[in-house]
Amino acid sequence: MDDPRIEETNNDEGFTYYLKSEAIKDLRASMGTYVEGEAIEKDLSNLFLLQSVPCHNQFVRTSHIDPNGQSVEATEYFEEWEQAPKHTNT
Repeated sequence: MDDPRIEETNNDEGFTYYLKSEAIKDLRASMGTYVEGEAIEKDLSNLFLLQSVPCHNQFVRTSHIDPNGQSVEATEYFEEWEQAPKHTNT
């Protein structure tokens, strides 16, 4: 993933997982139109549930800056973000 914001945040692990989960969400949205079959739909649904965790974590990490979620991707505040949960990489 070549997103310059990762480097801007000194490779912040929680933010990296957040960006990857957003990419999964975008992929799921684009694939949804072409997918048929119960198994693949269930897999995509599971991916959506899994990607919601890093998104929620990033929101929580930044909610003290802006409780409306406007600072989730605001890398200029990355030094003010809370630490990523310990379970981020498990």
